[in-house]
Amino acid sequence: MAEQTEQVLKNIKKVLDREGATFDDVVRVRVFTTMLDDKSLHDIHEVRSRYFNKGKYPASTLVQITSLVRDAGMIEIEADAVLGRRS
Repeated sequence: MAEQTEQVLKNIKKVLDREGATFDDVVRVRVFTTMLDDKSLHDIHEVRSRYFNKGKYPASTLVQITSLVRDAGMIEIEADAVLGRRS
């Protein structure tokens, strides 16, 4: 779970970087996971804490699902970021 969470957050970071944003601009995340056991939850939160600044976590929804499109997939994260006006 930790490896997949890390990859998902790296992918989100690439998009944020491209748009001139950071994880501080993320206001909401939706986490979909096929596993909600204690170890998986610990792994998700531990990895996530390396990307979001302490005290600046976005609103978050965690949903257990039966599967993802990719057979070996265990986690998917959607992130909404609010960006300032561009000139």
